[in-house]
Amino acid sequence: MGLSKYALSGSADNTLKLCEISSGREIRSFEGHSGWVTAVAFNSEGKYILSGSNDNTLKLWDIETGGLISQMVSSPDGEWIISTPDGYYNSTPEGTNLIHMVPFVGLETYSFDQFESFFKRSDIIKARLSGNLNAGKPAPEMSKPLIIEMQDHMAVKKTDSRMYSLKLNTSAVKEVKTVRVFVNGRPVIEEPVNAKAKELSLDIPLFSGGNRITAVAYDEKGFSSNPGYLDVICKHSSLTKPNLYLLAIGISDYPRLSSMWQLDYAHTDARALMKTFQDQEGKLCGQVRFNLLTNKSANLNAITEALDALGVMKKDDVAVIFMAGHGVKAKDGIFYFLTPAGSFEEPEKGGLSWSVLNKYLSRIKGRVIIFLDACRSGSIVTETIVPNYELAQQFFSGGQGGVMVFSASKGRQSSLESEEIGGGFGIFTYALTQSLGPNSKKVDVNHNGFVEFTELVDAVSVYVDKKTEGHQTPWLSRKELFGDLPVAAVNK
Repeated sequence: MGLSKYALSGSADNTLKLCEISSGREIRSFEGHSGWVTAVAFNSEGKYILSGSNDNTLKLWDIETGGLISQMVSSPDGEWIISTPDGYYNSTPEGTNLIHMVPFVGLETYSFDQFESFFKRSDIIKARLSGNLNAGKPAPEMSKPLIIEMQDHMAVKKTDSRMYSLKLNTSAVKEVKTVRVFVNGRPVIEEPVNAKAKELSLDIPLFSGGNRITAVAYDEKGFSSNPGYLDVICKHSSLTKPNLYLLAIGISDYPRLSSMWQLDYAHTDARALMKTFQDQEGKLCGQVRFNLLTNKSANLNAITEALDALGVMKKDDVAVIFMAGHGVKAKDGIFYFLTPAGSFEEPEKGGLSWSVLNKYLSRIKGRVIIFLDACRSGSIVTETIVPNYELAQQFFSGGQGGVMVFSASKGRQSSLESEEIGGGFGIFTYALTQSLGPNSKKVDVNHNGFVEFTELVDAVSVYVDKKTEGHQTPWLSRKELFGDLPVAAVNK
């Protein structure tokens, strides 16, 4: 197209218009923005148009057809996503949270992450942007979401029984294949349905104390409903509480780093978090079995031996692994948690990588929570894990408990410490200890007497983001949890 003959304009009516200069005749209108179009541009070959709008999107259009090729969205915290009209997308690791599925009827929205394996296709995005507009067509067909209705959804119940009678109704456009129930993130019941709609009554075994019961329905393609959940406080006298295994690692002294890179509070952070969880003994959990490794004692051999020792845990137990110190990304993009033998130039020598850590985690049958207070800690895991049908199958067949990794910062950010907070703390760790201890009543937003893991994530994220004015954003970098689990009993 000879660009000298045409004019392109954006308008307050949310459209772009392509007009012939000599006659003023409108050739084509481009519709799709939801706000005033504030910037427009041709590409050099005259095949495409790029537009920007105060709806916070950039859109790429095909001049010949007027069709939308892709749109790009960014968020205030620096995340971005690019998507096509038929659902393909690519994004920053944290950008997936910007996507939700909205059915044609009803107000309920659905997380899109269960469709990630079908639609997160950087190869198709690249092909479309290179001019191959038929790449990936036809796009995979999504199932209309299933529905699960729990009689006591979001309620808090109390019982002296060791079982809870759960009432469910589930339905789908075609067929509900399975309903799975989890208690505090641990799989307990897998119930075949194989019907378009069915009413279920299931007896759910309980832990002593707090129980977050979560139920999820799956269709024949493995797509899931939104979860139904409720909290049950069990006071049965013969039930014992699960044990908590704590491995707390804090490294402030790094012999191979210059004085400017020595830390002040990582070792005391580890002690503070250890004390916080020790206070939960007899409240949230039965026994707290802890291992504290700081500075010189936190060498790579000692850490791996401590990780190996967690293999004795039972499936009902919970492990908390806390690591505070320096984190660094190597030239190949792999994240390493530095031990005292590590350096920025050679992090692989004396550094703990995810591949090594995960080797030990895979042997643990209980549930594992990792708190990582280190720079760029959000990049510890590059592999995306989605709580989907396949993962649920693994949990029910293999006795896995699931791993959650809560990182102090996103992959491009530093993790900060300050002498002005709590007498000297890493900001992330301080938020953890306060949310699990003195501020636990405020963090317990559902008022069930316990701080659930997701409540903790929300409270810590808000505090750190506000305290650092957005320079540090905690990130849930791995989630293998179906539902939720309590991590602290509320202080009376």
